[in-house]
Amino acid sequence: MSIQPGARWAVDIEAVLAVGSLTVFGLALGVVLFMLVPAPNEKYVMLLLGALIGVVKDTFGRYFQATKGAQTQSAVISDLATTAVASAVAQPQTQPEGPQ
Repeated sequence: MSIQPGARWAVDIEAVLAVGSLTVFGLALGVVLFMLVPAPNEKYVMLLLGALIGVVKDTFGRYFQATKGAQTQSAVISDLATTAVASAVAQPQTQPEGPQ
């Protein structure tokens, strides 16, 4: 990928969300690991981390589904599946030889 002179840089929103959610998760995890969490709040902090894990997972899933590489990979997989189905239909099923 080359950048043309005078071209404007477009922000990829999926990338910003992925990096932002990972940063928030890392900071929250750092607080849990290196700071003293009061015992009454421990349950809430663990619930927060669980929710953040879900957000990070969903954000990265969205990022990797929306990128051009993922779209190309989906097209290749679709072509392979179509070819496999076409070849399976074209070849007649044979019965194995041997005692029945």
